[in-house]
Amino acid sequence: MDTESENQPPSADRVLRRARVLAAIAHRGLIEQDRDRDRARGVLAQIRRWIGNEGLHGEVEPEERARIESDVGALGAEATVASVWRFEGAAVLGWALGLMQLPAHDRVNDVGAVSTALAVGGSLPEALRAPTLRSARSIDRMRERLFAIHWRVVEQRLRPGTIDLVSFARTAWFGPLEIDSSMLIDGDLGIDGAPIARASAEALRRVASIARERHQAINWLNGDDPIYSEVDVST
Repeated sequence: MDTESENQPPSADRVLRRARVLAAIAHRGLIEQDRDRDRARGVLAQIRRWIGNEGLHGEVEPEERARIESDVGALGAEATVASVWRFEGAAVLGWALGLMQLPAHDRVNDVGAVSTALAVGGSLPEALRAPTLRSARSIDRMRERLFAIHWRVVEQRLRPGTIDLVSFARTAWFGPLEIDSSMLIDGDLGIDGAPIARASAEALRRVASIARERHQAINWLNGDDPIYSEVDVST
């Protein structure tokens, strides 16, 4: 498995490989939900061939390899859901490569758009053969922003209530938080058009999953750990 020195951000080439592997894992989760098992097995065989043809085997981690190699119907509900959510991490890395924009913190990424941007299932177009990353400052600001979102969602689940997020962001004991007006409703993090304190349990779970996956991807991009699955996303 490809690795880089700890605390050293990955190269643009590796970011692209990791993004494509994450998208492949997400597709593995999607086909697990297909009731037509023969069709699903055919798609899984295509994913396996594509990983080999694109030289991505070295980026696939052991747990990811186990999911790819498992037969359709054997993945299990928890692993299936976890796999599908990898689209959010793939999108963050795609954003870092300048290939897409991220939707709002309470909106999931479009599967087709992410897959197309990363050329999942096909060969790399010429434009992606020499990938580049956004500026270190842009990535660092995004990291701060995604941390702030994840922190607020976790805080709401642990200690439900309303927070003046604007004021808190300036005085947080662990350092200032990166926020902007597009995240806010009535001074707090917004979800589905209302402050987070009024979000349904289902909406809060959805946003928590989005936030966690995006936080993991941006921390990996920062060089927190060369092994993606080992990246810390504590808030």
